[in-house]
Amino acid sequence: MSFLKRSPLVLVVALLTINMSCQKDLVFPEGSNKELLNKWEWIRSSGGFAGKVITPVSEGYSKTIEFSSKGIYKEFRNGKQVKKINFEIREGKSMFGQSKAFIIKFENEELINQSFLIREDTLFLNEEVYDGFGHIFLKEDSNSND
Repeated sequence: MSFLKRSPLVLVVALLTINMSCQKDLVFPEGSNKELLNKWEWIRSSGGFAGKVITPVSEGYSKTIEFSSKGIYKEFRNGKQVKKINFEIREGKSMFGQSKAFIIKFENEELINQSFLIREDTLFLNEEVYDGFGHIFLKEDSNSND
């Protein structure tokens, strides 16, 4: 008899657990570029107070990033995963004066929010902070979207 009294509570807890474990596809604002959902190979970064330029050669490692349709960002250094963070895309105003920009916002601010632009097979990421870095990536040949 006591199980029957608790069964609605057990059912609610079970449904909430199932709902939270099912991750939904990322929602893109109208006009944003879904090509972001790819693997990207790091080419170079520049910025900071001194306008420093860094590359895989100067830093001694390769870096690949991946944005999935489930809203998961992964970063790999020399092929080894070093980060996995949830993200979302929002439309907003970039601090760089663009009237409209699409901003990648990372969960718990683990990474700096970044505006992005894609031209053909090239991804441009700009950290939305003063003295931040701009990053250039090329789309990898083999893509994984999940």
